[in-house]
Amino acid sequence: LYTKLQNADLDEETLTALRDLYSLVQYTMGEVSSVGKREQTVSLTLRVPDMERIRSLITSQVLVLGDSPESILEGMLADGSVSKNMMKEYSVSVRMTEVDGEWKIPYGDKENADFVKALSVAEMIDFLN
Repeated sequence: LYTKLQNADLDEETLTALRDLYSLVQYTMGEVSSVGKREQTVSLTLRVPDMERIRSLITSQVLVLGDSPESILEGMLADGSVSKNMMKEYSVSVRMTEVDGEWKIPYGDKENADFVKALSVAEMIDFLN
């Protein structure tokens, strides 16, 4: 995730807002199933910020307050409104691949579409950029 944010060529305010937002992501690992010698599937329960709701609230506040979306998001994160009232839970299966002795999660629409959809990284980058 951090690499995706770095590669998006974002200004520091946007990068900070996204880092702070995604620091709220929580997960619980469930069953692990071997798919092959260097692949396995892990069931995860994700608790993530409700990105659709957050984008909607930010859009309405930008029109009223005239502040930047990043500034409004940082305010929502600072006052705890996101972590208290705007979280959503997903159950997903994630395919992991062993690369150089470490287990990695391929992040893409083909490899882990449900995981990608739950995190909404591309949508949030586009929204704030």
